[in-house]
This record gives sequence, C-alpha cells and structure tokens, in this order.
Amino acid sequence: MAEKQIIVPPTSNGVSVPAFEQKIKLNTLQAQKVMKRVFSRAAGSLYRIDVILRIIGSDQDAERVELVIHTMLKEVEEALRETEVEMASMLEENGIDALPVYDAPTEESVRITSPHVARFVSLVRKLDALIAQIDALWLSGLMTNKDRNDAVYRWQQRIIGLGSRIIGLERRARQAAKRQGKSEEVDAQAPDELQTKGEELETAQPANDSQAISESLEPSDDTQSVSEPKKVEAIV
Repeated sequence: MAEKQIIVPPTSNGVSVPAFEQKIKLNTLQAQKVMKRVFSRAAGSLYRIDVILRIIGSDQDAERVELVIHTMLKEVEEALRETEVEMASMLEENGIDALPVYDAPTEESVRITSPHVARFVSLVRKLDALIAQIDALWLSGLMTNKDRNDAVYRWQQRIIGLGSRIIGLERRARQAAKRQGKSEEVDAQAPDELQTKGEELETAQPANDSQAISESLEPSDDTQSVSEPKKVEAIV
C-alpha cells in the first residue's frame, strides 16, 4: 500500500497549536484525487481564515463566518448521507453484501487542527465508502458505465468544489486585511501558503470588508461550479 504524507502547516509564530495526527486508508481513485488536489490547502485555509478574521474583524464576525462554513460542510454531509442510504438500499435489495477490492489503496497521514478539518477528513472517507458502493452496483451489472462514471465524477468534483470554496475564502480574507493595512500582522500569524504555492489572489474590492467575507461564503458562479450529483438508478 502506498503511503503519502499530507501535512497541514502549523503556525510559524511559535504558538503551540493542538492537533490530532491520523492515518486514513483510501481505496478509490476519486477520494485519492480529492486528497491530492485540495485537502492540504483547504485544511490550512480553514485554520488561517479564523486567525485572519480575528485580526481584521470582531469575534462576532469570526463566529458568523464559522457558522457559514459549518453550513457549507453540513449541506455536503447530508447529501452524502442521503446518497449512501440510497446505495445501501439498492445493494440490499439485490442481495449484494460485498464491496470491491482495489488494486492501489493509499494510506494518508493527516493533521487535524480544527473541528472543521476533522469534518472535511470525514467527508473524504465517506466519499471513499460511497464510491465503493457505486462500484459494487456497477460491477454487479446494476449500473451502466455512463451512470457509474457520471456519479463518481460528480461526487469527486463536489468535494473538490467545496475545498476550492474554502480556499477562496482565505483569498478574500487576505484582500480585506490588505485594504485595512494589516497584511504584515496577518502574514506573521498566518503565513500566506496560497501565495507561496502560486495561487493568485482575486482583485475585486467590495465596499465593506466584513460584508465581503460573509458574501464570499454564499454560493456564486465562481465558487459553486459543480451541480449536485444526480440520483443513481439501477438498471431494471
């Protein structure tokens, strides 16, 4: 089994941050892609957003944004749960009680630095389990190739899209800090990992910083590009 190290950068200002170190096994290509493409950046952004907002706004502002992030995660959690129940029912109805074995599972080491990061890790694990259910239906002849491919791709992209939205929030928070002349303070406490990895910050400048951060969490064309996965129907 291949082992990869996914590290969420700790703070560089000497602050001792509590964290869990975990290893998770991922069987499916789709879950592995989510980890590779967005997990470390999204997890780091979740930590840094909180730090930045407490510098440029009030505790109330930070709590309001935290609530919206909670809602973003909850929506995907509930959709995953609903689809998992649907897949489990189809498997049971057709007498399928085994899941596929995968040729190249990976073991990922993750650092849990906040409850939101823990929830994102849980989403990736649930995605892995859901894809296995879909593959079981497909291998049993209960789904067409097209339906299977559409389902796994849409779910992969939905989780990647969620991660991208979270990363986008950090970009906007840094823009607000720059407009307030607090970039140095922010960079000292929450180093700009996005910039060092070649990520470009957006240049739009809404009138009110606190409102801008809140608005950035709402679904929009640039952050919500992946539609909700369609329900899967078995071949009859």
